[in-house]
Amino acid sequence: MQSLIQTFTVPIEIRALKTANIYRIESDDSAFLIDSGMSDNSIRSIEQSLHRIDFAFVTHLHIDHLGGVLYMHQKYGIPAYMNPLDYDLIMKANEDREGYIRRHADIFRINGVPEAMVNDIITMHPIIRYFDYYSKLDFIQDYHKLKVQELEFVEVPGHSPGSTAVYIHESHDLFSGDHILDRITPNISVYGDEDDLGNYLMSLEKIKQMKVERIFPGHGNVITEPRLRIEEIERHHQERMHAMISVLKTPKTAYEVAREISWSKGRKMDTMNFMERNFAILETVSHLRHMDRIGTIESKNEGDIIKYLYRE
Repeated sequence: MQSLIQTFTVPIEIRALKTANIYRIESDDSAFLIDSGMSDNSIRSIEQSLHRIDFAFVTHLHIDHLGGVLYMHQKYGIPAYMNPLDYDLIMKANEDREGYIRRHADIFRINGVPEAMVNDIITMHPIIRYFDYYSKLDFIQDYHKLKVQELEFVEVPGHSPGSTAVYIHESHDLFSGDHILDRITPNISVYGDEDDLGNYLMSLEKIKQMKVERIFPGHGNVITEPRLRIEEIERHHQERMHAMISVLKTPKTAYEVAREISWSKGRKMDTMNFMERNFAILETVSHLRHMDRIGTIESKNEGDIIKYLYRE
């Protein structure tokens, strides 16, 4: 498949990121988008340059990748596809909003987050904030229905349960969504009882074993040394786990660990806004859960709270 790749960098309403990438892939028999930005504004900013679009593929459930598909569907009838694992997650959350909010709040509570902070963090949660938008996405279809010559959909769970990359065999190009980014490491959160960090590290290894010449990420620049970047991300997570181990000489909750360790650029969690604290706490939980499951640390319940301890 001889493909034409167009990259569009579009504005998004996330202060830390500012922009996201949308890719238009055109071959002899199809033209489609990978991801759709965060809102109508993302699509409108490039609308005059899109021309023919047969469908949109969404790499994962986060609003800064999924937020433009409704506009395209309503205005042009363009179908959208994604991994049903992510689609089912957002639709089930929308069907039982109170239950989803309660379950998500409980994750914070059992990990030691003070009650006064829980409600503030919950109000900033991306899925909860965009319930009404997600409720209108019943037109999205299972990506397994798509058959595009020389194209492979590669499941890379971790950043989300259904995170899925797109691989072009002929050019060895990978469109990674947020699985692999060039300047920052993707946030690894908590989805149910999964070992999300373990899944993510295995997904990195999967890509490392493939023949990939270039990675086109969901944010930032094209990655021309994929293996090097993957190894940098792997080291980052090892260093983060070591930082957490260093403060676990006595039993601590995930919240206490998140407050004690240093984050990017040496920041402490107490200096972050509520959205950033949300990410920091959940990323701490995902790392502690992973280390608990592989036997590096141990966990114990103290009443309704989980604490972690490292034993040499």
